[in-house]
Amino acid sequence: MSRRSFQAWSAPQFMPWGAIRGCFSAARKFCVPFKALTNLFGQLAVSYLVLALELFAMSRISLTARRALAHQVFCCRMKIYLGFTVAGSRSSIEAAKKILEVLQSLGHEVLTSHLVSDDAWEADRSVSPQKIFARDMNWLAQCDLFVAEVTGSSFGLGFETGYLLGATAKKTILFFERDAERRISLLITGNTHANCILAPYSHLGELEELVGRYVSAAGLSARSDGT
Repeated sequence: MSRRSFQAWSAPQFMPWGAIRGCFSAARKFCVPFKALTNLFGQLAVSYLVLALELFAMSRISLTARRALAHQVFCCRMKIYLGFTVAGSRSSIEAAKKILEVLQSLGHEVLTSHLVSDDAWEADRSVSPQKIFARDMNWLAQCDLFVAEVTGSSFGLGFETGYLLGATAKKTILFFERDAERRISLLITGNTHANCILAPYSHLGELEELVGRYVSAAGLSARSDGT
């Protein structure tokens, strides 16, 4: 710890030395044994030191860790269906991976994390279409929130979004590259459904911030609704 840091932690506003001196004077006035006093204030000093170290450690942890801690304290853990095209254009795969990373860092269970794997297409084609349909419909029924990267939008993503908005009361959050908006279906970019949030982004840093903001808001909403 630097000299400046030590001075900050030992500043009068953190360690109330005046109050401690006052307690010593009052205790001596009422004839409290000196040994008992030293034991008591030794314990107090240790408690203050532990608190100081905890505060110092909290000031050093990363923004992502603090965000995750705050989310776990104030929000609820959700099951999230992450939508991303398998058969369509996967040019925005890095964005989908970033969304997955943020969701997992916030403590959520992502039901479809396999969709960002390099072998997602081969894995799905190794199972019958009927089993894939049943599996995905089951995940859509389980999920608390639908989050999708739709820059390379496909029929599957459109089906999933439309099903949730038309047949359920679940919220959907659709992320897409701002520069690609003209190539995306107008049924997505023009969506005005009350349970659908459109979130265009320009770079991965902005995407990370948007995921944290919108997903956290959805978690608070779910908690207040008791769902």
